[in-house]
Amino acid sequence: MVGIDTYSPYREAYTHADFRRDELEQIYERITGEPGEDLSQREMNNVMMKELGTGLHAKYPFDLSRQDLEVIHKALSED
Repeated sequence: MVGIDTYSPYREAYTHADFRRDELEQIYERITGEPGEDLSQREMNNVMMKELGTGLHAKYPFDLSRQDLEVIHKALSED
């Protein structure tokens, strides 16, 4: 699994990101500053990407594509 401390957009180079629920909540909270516990994974992904100024690139709204991971990684690296 990809965790927030070992996060890399290149780990899942050809498939969607395989985050556990708690890992996605951590990333969501870092990006938005709000807890994601009451949101579905789909909602967290969409809100998170809008917060980063882009739409979700993944084919399915409950996934994060490699392109989405690169946007997230850049935002987390700038923190």
